[in-house]
Amino acid sequence: MRLALAIVLFGILAVPVLALEELNSNHFTVEYSIDPKSECYTAGERIYAKMEIHPKNLDYRVLIGGEKDNPRTYYFWTDLVDPVWTLTVGYYKAGPLSEDVRGRSASIDVKYFEVDEERKGISKVVANLTGITPQCKSRLCEFVLINASCELCMPYALPNVTIKVANEAIFKNDIKSLRVRLAELEEKLKQENLYSEEDFRNVTAQINSAEDLVIAGKFLDADKRLSEAEQSLNSLSNLTNRKLVENLYNETKAKLDGIKELLVNSSVQLEKIKESEKYVDLALKQKDYESRLGDLEAQIKEARNLIEEGKYENANKKLETIGADADKLLKDVEDLMALIKTELEKKTAPLISLPSLDPYMLLLVISAAVIVVLGAFGVNRIRKRRKWDELR
Repeated sequence: MRLALAIVLFGILAVPVLALEELNSNHFTVEYSIDPKSECYTAGERIYAKMEIHPKNLDYRVLIGGEKDNPRTYYFWTDLVDPVWTLTVGYYKAGPLSEDVRGRSASIDVKYFEVDEERKGISKVVANLTGITPQCKSRLCEFVLINASCELCMPYALPNVTIKVANEAIFKNDIKSLRVRLAELEEKLKQENLYSEEDFRNVTAQINSAEDLVIAGKFLDADKRLSEAEQSLNSLSNLTNRKLVENLYNETKAKLDGIKELLVNSSVQLEKIKESEKYVDLALKQKDYESRLGDLEAQIKEARNLIEEGKYENANKKLETIGADADKLLKDVEDLMALIKTELEKKTAPLISLPSLDPYMLLLVISAAVIVVLGAFGVNRIRKRRKWDELR
């Protein structure tokens, strides 16, 4: 009894384990076709596709199929909407086996087949597919038409067939957005008297060309042209921002130079009123304003560095702050100069000052003075004549 059980157990262990061999791309030849054939589709189009998987040579007819009592499963996937598959296994020198499957994923078991040495293995695995192209949520999308794989296959042993689908509405939207951006840049430069039509000519031509290609349904070319236009517009935007910030830099620099000139002038005038009781207070103000100017000049150098580094937004904010501080400093310097002027006027004012008269009153005063002088001269002359007469 024990001997019999041992023989049975030995027999079970001696049965070879059925295992599938791993496949790679060298084992297959794959052909596929699409109808209608197009470089780019739009959403809602019906597509018919076919993929045929063949053994690369006759030696692989059995290998790419299943072993005895152990089929090899082939898997298929698509992004199409409402897809319908017809999967067929063509056996070598024998009839085919087909299955119809609905859904984005489908599979079929390729069973071992052998009649004799001349008739065994498979000749092909065929996937026929029909479905609707999906909606693209961007300007241009790539979708899987047929993704194929099989049990115990290396990744990408079978090809991945894709299609491109365009969204015409988004193309038109992007073109409109580019035109709006272009108009905004033009307006900015015109306001600053920095506009140059030549700078905008290339971008305008690219946008117009992209629009014509969309109308013609040449979406891949249109996408390429739009990408070029977007890149050109970004460059133009940088150029515009640099022009604007350079203009603001020049204005701010000129403002600081003007303040510096005023401070030099106030310093010279300040030396003329050293005897004034207000001299010390005014001199301290002068020193404070010179220090503030030095700080602003250091800041504007930092703004210059930001411009050279292409950090136009940061440079613009810094220049706006410098400009506001410069306006306050200019007001303070002008007030200082007014105070110095007042002290100078006190120093040079005459000891006796005549009251101010209007022209009419002044004429009366002068006339009266003349009459008095003439009268005095006449009286003096009469006195001299009398004395002469007395002497005679």
